[in-house]
Amino acid sequence: MKIKIKMLEAFNGDSFLISLEDNSIISNIIVDGGISKTYIRDLRSQIQSIISKNENIDLMFITHVDDDHIGGFISFFEDDEIDKSIVKRVIYNSALAISKSLNTKYDSLREIDINKLSDKKVSYKQGKTLENELLKYNLLETKVIKTLNQITLGGAIITILSPREIEIKKLNKKWERETSDKRQASSSDNEYKKSIKELLENDKHVKDRSIINSSSISFLLEYGPFKILMLGDSRSDIITKSLNRLSYNQDNKLKVDYVKLPHHGSKKNLYYDLLNIIDCKKYIISTDGSIFNHPDKTTLARILNTFSDAEFYFNSTVYEEIFLEEDKKEYQFACIRKDIMELNDERNI
Repeated sequence: MKIKIKMLEAFNGDSFLISLEDNSIISNIIVDGGISKTYIRDLRSQIQSIISKNENIDLMFITHVDDDHIGGFISFFEDDEIDKSIVKRVIYNSALAISKSLNTKYDSLREIDINKLSDKKVSYKQGKTLENELLKYNLLETKVIKTLNQITLGGAIITILSPREIEIKKLNKKWERETSDKRQASSSDNEYKKSIKELLENDKHVKDRSIINSSSISFLLEYGPFKILMLGDSRSDIITKSLNRLSYNQDNKLKVDYVKLPHHGSKKNLYYDLLNIIDCKKYIISTDGSIFNHPDKTTLARILNTFSDAEFYFNSTVYEEIFLEEDKKEYQFACIRKDIMELNDERNI
């Protein structure tokens, strides 16, 4: 039994290929598509490799509709040269699914436009949308995915940790979509000049108030002895409450092999509420530091204040700018540029 987590070149976004192997049977899960350039640079070749091995994309997670998570999937459905039948199921809380679930009027203006790169105006007039593409391939589910729903794939159990019903209702009232054209100020640049000790002494937690981030799909993946938290752009307080409902707390901590940090390591999305109920030394951070200046150093400081020998796995070299020499002397952490993380159950090898 093996797990391979491939962190794709997602620039300021998220895109992961998780492969589960048991007795030569391989299941593939793609979590988010990064920006459109992610598809061109990396995701397309990964999908072609899956096709060449006669495998499928068994699950495709669209955690939410920010450009840095969905752009690569839009490019995938634009690409007429790739057979879409390899996708077996898409997990996505679409505007249609949410409106049907809550029995409210469906607003078709919330659909995600797909525009041919070669002729955007023509494609726009044709009204080609992601929702229509998913319908075409019978992949648009009308049931909302929410907290504590479970999905099984082979021997894997995927437990949804967010969103809750309350976040789904808020999203339905105000459908947000952040695009790469929006620039958000971050304190990360100044934080990188401060020591971990200084940041911890002045740490004040402010929650991410973005509706779309709060309604992001996050989940716990369990596969044999392995556990992985994939936290999308969600918030730690939402995830913590879901784990509490699964009986995890400070006296019964959830031991996990990897945590994919929420919202690229934003300090607004990770706090001690979650860190105090998990046992994990390995943290995955998907970002190149552009646009939103992630990760926040305060986030990493909180982790090191809880696990002083933590390991941070990056898909870029942004970590070279973060830590001071005094940080490295005081804490035994490691920053690793690594695209593929593997877990092997030696009992089955």
